[in-house]
Amino acid sequence: MIPGLRKWVRQVRGQTVPAVWYHRDYRLPIPAMATRTGLDPRRADLARLALLQLGALRSFDVHTPRRIALPDLARVHTDSWLAETTDREVLADVIGAPIEDVNVAHVLRTFRLGCGGTLEATEWALEHQQPALNLLGGFHHASPERGSGLCVYNDVAASIATVRAQGFTKPIGVLDLDAHPPDGIAACLADVPDVFIGSISGSDWGELEGVDETCIPGADDETYLEALRALLERMPRCDLVYVLAGGDVLKDDHFGLLELTVHGARRRDQAVRGAIAGAASVWMPAGGYSNQAWRVLTHTGLTLAGLDRVSIPGGAITTLTREFERIANTLTDEELSGPLFSESEIIAMLGGPGGEPRLLGTYTVDGVEAALQAYGFLEPIRRLGYRDLDVKLEVGGAFDRLTLTGEAKGLRHVLVEASVAREHLNGHVFLLVNWFTLRHPIGQFSERRPRLPGQEVPGLGLSKEAVLLFERVAKRLALDGVLIRPAGFHIAWSARRAFVFLDAHRDGRFVAMCRDLVEAQGHSVLQASKATAEGRVRLNGEAYAWEPTAMVYWLEPHERDDNAVLLEAEASSFTIV
Repeated sequence: MIPGLRKWVRQVRGQTVPAVWYHRDYRLPIPAMATRTGLDPRRADLARLALLQLGALRSFDVHTPRRIALPDLARVHTDSWLAETTDREVLADVIGAPIEDVNVAHVLRTFRLGCGGTLEATEWALEHQQPALNLLGGFHHASPERGSGLCVYNDVAASIATVRAQGFTKPIGVLDLDAHPPDGIAACLADVPDVFIGSISGSDWGELEGVDETCIPGADDETYLEALRALLERMPRCDLVYVLAGGDVLKDDHFGLLELTVHGARRRDQAVRGAIAGAASVWMPAGGYSNQAWRVLTHTGLTLAGLDRVSIPGGAITTLTREFERIANTLTDEELSGPLFSESEIIAMLGGPGGEPRLLGTYTVDGVEAALQAYGFLEPIRRLGYRDLDVKLEVGGAFDRLTLTGEAKGLRHVLVEASVAREHLNGHVFLLVNWFTLRHPIGQFSERRPRLPGQEVPGLGLSKEAVLLFERVAKRLALDGVLIRPAGFHIAWSARRAFVFLDAHRDGRFVAMCRDLVEAQGHSVLQASKATAEGRVRLNGEAYAWEPTAMVYWLEPHERDDNAVLLEAEASSFTIV
C-alpha cells in the first residue's frame, strides 16, 4: 500500500468500487489458450489485487459467484449447443487450445462462473441502482447454436433474457467496447424487446442487424473517443446498461486492430460512466490479448470508484510482490520450519537414524508444501490436470534439491525441479538457484508456445510466481538477493525485469544484445536464443559465445556502475549471420 494513499482515497466521493464479482477459478485453466492468444490468465487476479492494494476495493465488496443455472443459459442457447459443449474437441475449437490440453469440466466451470457473475452483478445493480463489475465476462461471440472466439456461452444475453423473464421491462442498453463486433449478442437478443446494442470495433465483420456499429480500424485515442461521443449521443436512455470495457483496444494487442493507449482506454471508461450516470450498470472486461490488459481492467475499477487521478504503481510483478509480502506475513516460522528440532533429529543427535531433511537447513517438506499452497502455486497446476501433488527434498552435497511431482494420464510426472544453495560472492550472500525448471509434460508446443533451446516439454506458466517465491526464501533467510546463471539468452531475457548481471560490463553487453537483435533487427527472442546457441551471433564482427555469468535479483536497492553499463553497450554491436 502506498503510504498515505488509503487515507486520501477515503476522502474522495465514490471512494470504492460498489461491488465486484470474482472467483479464484476465474484464472483460465488452460495456459495454452493464453499462450496462443496473448490472453493473460492472471488478468482478473491482478486487477483484484491492485484494486485492493490501492484501497479502491474493500474485501467485503468482493462477491463469489455461483455457476449460472443451465435453464438460464437455455434462454438464449439451443439444447443442441449446450449438449455439444461437453465435447472436448468442440471446446478446443472454441477456445483455441490443443485438444490434449482441454479439461472439459474446468473449461465449463470457468465459463459458467463468469456467466453467473454477470447475472448476479445484474441483479445487484438493479437492486442498488449502482454499477457492478464482473472481473470475467463479456463473452459476446457465443450465438444461440454455437460458441466462437473464446466464448463458450453468452453471459450478457443470458443475463438480459433472465431479468426480462423475471419481469424487468424497462429499456436495456449494451455498449460493446471490445475491439470486435457483438455478433453473438445480436444473434441471441434478436427477439428480445427494447434492447439497444451499440458497438465500436476495429474489425469489419459485415452488417449486424439491430446493432449501431462503428468500425474504425487503426483508430488512436482521439479518433476513438470522438466516435464514442457520437455513439453515446445516439444511445437512448436506458435503465440498465451492460458495458463491455474491452482490454483489446490497446495498440499492442495481438488481435484488436485498434491503437488506443492505456490512458485512452481509461478516458473511454470515464466518458461512459458520465453518460450513463443514474442507471444500473454491469461492467465486464471482454477481450484483452496483451500484457497490459490487466491495467485496463484495473482502471475500469478505479473509474467506477470515482478515482480518476489514482494510478497503478509499478507493473504486474509489483502487484504480485505486494501480495506475496502480505502472505509472507501470515506464514510463521513454525509452519515453514517446524520446531527447532524434530523428534527424529533429536534421535539422530543421540546416535539414532538421520533427522528430517530441511531445504537450506530451514524448510521441512510440510513447510514447503504449506508455502506453495499459501502462495497459490499449486492450484493452477491442479487445474492443468495433475493430481496427488507430492514434494520431495534431497539435502546435502553442494546443492539442496526440491522436486514436485504429480499424476496425470496414469503416469507420475516431474513438474518442478530446483537445486539451490547459499553462495558467497563479492562480499554478499545470495540464494543461488543453480537449476530450476517448470514442466508441463502433458502440454503441447504450438506456434505461440514454441520449443525453446534445451526445453523438453512446455512450461507451467508460473515463472513470475516462482521468482517471487525465491525472493521470499531469500528474505526469510536474511540473504542479499537471488542469484542465477542463465544458460541461454531467452532465460536472461525473461529474467531481465527483476535480475541484472552482477558485472556491469557483462550487463552492458546484454543490453546491447537485446537492443540489436530483438529491438533493432526485429528477431524474436527465440530466434536470437537459437542463433546464440548455434554460434551464429557476432559481437563487433567476431564470433560470440554466450556468457552464463551471475545475474542477481537484489532484495534492497543496490548501486551499480550505470556509466560502465552504458559505455559497454555503446561499444558493443551484435548481429546474426
